[in-house]
Amino acid sequence: RADALIGGVDEENALCHYLTKPPKETILILSGEKADGRRKWAKLAKSEKYFFEMATPTGRDLVTWLEKAGRERSLALTPDLATLLMELVGEDLPALSNELDKLALACSDEASRLDESALQELILLQRPVDPFALVKSLGPGQAGKGIETLRQFLNEGRSVYELAPLLIWRIKQVAQVSALMSEGLDERQLPSALGASPYAVKQAVDVARQWGQQGVKRAFDACAEAERSLKSSPLGADQVLERAIMDICQSA
Repeated sequence: RADALIGGVDEENALCHYLTKPPKETILILSGEKADGRRKWAKLAKSEKYFFEMATPTGRDLVTWLEKAGRERSLALTPDLATLLMELVGEDLPALSNELDKLALACSDEASRLDESALQELILLQRPVDPFALVKSLGPGQAGKGIETLRQFLNEGRSVYELAPLLIWRIKQVAQVSALMSEGLDERQLPSALGASPYAVKQAVDVARQWGQQGVKRAFDACAEAERSLKSSPLGADQVLERAIMDICQSA
């Protein structure tokens, strides 16, 4: 709790005096959840190279970390591939490190020779579930394709209770993208506006444009009904999800 210990002017001045010429015989460690970078002592600690950020990287910093960690494992991860991996796994550093280890093991001695498309295919094969594979199979007049994709996931051992929340979450993201674009927001502004990765936003933009505003609204309404039905309908969960897909895929 460094900020609490250095709360007053006298304490801050004393620490700043200490930082200008600390004794070599002493190691002083101050820690805190988050230091106020505007404070004089924090600025001085940074300029004297005594300030260290230990927070887990996020966003662009995490992509850079993935690229570096990939190189250490002889994996030629591009920024787009690193972003894809982060989108599929999440911003969980141990989980991402574990996925990199699995990729390196799968590639074995051929790791350094794998091109971008081969690595992307390998990453997608290892994904838990890519909900956009289901979302992209949907759309007006595509009920058959949507049901086929759903059954493919179920035949792979996926649960309806795993797929339904992912599908609903992704379609809500498509609805957000559609609403922001209708308000005039540029596509390049969407990732920061939504707090999502460029990869995820691009997928949502493609779907929103393909469906159109009426198709997006229909899909959003179908998901809202599916959420209610999964909690209260006498129908089985798989039937609820199939009905949602049929509603989403109604022709305009």
